[in-house]
Formats: sequence, C-alpha cells, structure tokens
Amino acid sequence: MIRPAPSAGTQGTQGDPSAAPSRFGFIPLGIGDFFSCIHYPTSLLVFLGGERLLIDCPPLLPRMLRETSVKSGISITMNDARNVVLTHLHGDHAGGLECLGFYSRFNSRQHASLWTLPEIAAELWEHRLSGSMAYDMNADFSIVKCYRLEDFFNVYPLSPDRPTTILNATVHVRRTRHAPVCFGLKILFEGRSLGYSSDTAYDSEHIAFLEKCDVIVHETGRGIHTAYESLAALPEAIRRKLYLVHVEDSLDPTRLALPVLEESRYYPV
Repeated sequence: MIRPAPSAGTQGTQGDPSAAPSRFGFIPLGIGDFFSCIHYPTSLLVFLGGERLLIDCPPLLPRMLRETSVKSGISITMNDARNVVLTHLHGDHAGGLECLGFYSRFNSRQHASLWTLPEIAAELWEHRLSGSMAYDMNADFSIVKCYRLEDFFNVYPLSPDRPTTILNATVHVRRTRHAPVCFGLKILFEGRSLGYSSDTAYDSEHIAFLEKCDVIVHETGRGIHTAYESLAALPEAIRRKLYLVHVEDSLDPTRLALPVLEESRYYPV
C-alpha cells in the first residue's frame, strides 16, 4: 500500500547534526557496478541537516554502513538508513531491503520509509521481497504466510510530474532509459542542489534535467548504461561538477579526465 506523503518534521532527527562537515552533502557507500569485486554496489547516503537519506539499498548494508562510519569518522548506523529513495529493483540497488525491513520491524521497532515510483512499488513485494519476508512460524513451528509490505515499510509515491518534499528537501524525479523502470533525481536543500543520474543509457534530455545542479553524480558503464566517452564529451561547464559512479573494475580512475567518487568520503554539495 502506498501512503500519502508525510508532513515535514514528522520523521524525527537521525544522528548528530554536527557530525558531518556541512549541512548538505553525501557519502558514497559504494561506487561499483553489479559485478564489481573491489567496490560495493553504488549507493549514496545524503546528509540533509540532521537527517540522512539513503539513495538505493544494496546488499551488505550493515557492513557498508559500519565501514563508512569507521573510514569517514562520521557516526552511521542502521537507524540512519531508515529513509530510502529506491530508484529501481535490480539486486545491486534493492538487495538490502530485506535486511533493512527486518531490522526496522524487529530491532528498531520503527518502519523504514521508502520513496519510489508507483510502478516500482507495485512490483516490490511480489517480485522482490515476499519470497523471504512474508513468512512466520506459529507456536507449533508450522510456517504461516502472514506479513505484507506495509508490515515492514511505509511507502510514499514519487512522480515526475511534481516535486516531493522528503526530510525538508525538495526532490524532483525523471524516468531514465533503463529496464526495469528506473528514475534519476535532483535534491534541492538550503539553496544548493545534488543531481543523481541513477542507472541509464546516455540521454541528452536526462543531462539537461541534471545540468543546473551544483553537483552531479552520473553512472557509467556498458550496455544499458552510459559510456564514459559520452560524458567526457559534455561541455566543460557540466564536466567540472560531474562525478562518476557505477564503475567497472577495469576502469582506471587515474587515466580518466572525469573524477570517480571515493567510497566512504564525505562530499559537500
């Protein structure tokens, strides 16, 4: 079930607002593609004043958060991941939702919140989560199917037709060239803006959607992803504020004109 959007200020403050170097910034939890052996899957933890917003929810989420906390010197726990923008249902972007859902219900006793497109939400339970999360045991240890998506998550709709307020930030979304359905986004907060391409084949209209952001994080790869050469050919005004993620292991950052984000490093917007 998709809920109406919560009013501003109802989510609670997570973590210490003074722990991060600036009120608006982000840490890449991972920068790798689906097959990376040296990086975690691509995901960003965005700092919005005292709030924290996770873009996508990869597998190994607890370990990613712990390592990021140690390396960055910023205290980060699973409770900082309870607000998630879910861009699509590929495993490297959604594979940590089972862990997050169980943790939120049984450990923190507070539902995690997901923001996504309605067509993604419609597929989430039956085609991604129910096979492992729908079941419990009776007192006689017989298995019973009893849980639903809303037993673990509050799900809120996003729309390309209008902005959404999330944790006091304004979020605009746009569908990308990708299968399954996927979207990129812009986050506007306190006069600054962060653009995130999400997974997409090269799309000049998507670049136009992102180009006025103060910082742009764009994926790169082969197949249904964006070739590095296409990004390197963009105008200098865009390239100077653009960072790469979703990189293949074979990509050597030292040989590129565009910077690759570093895992566990804090970037101000």
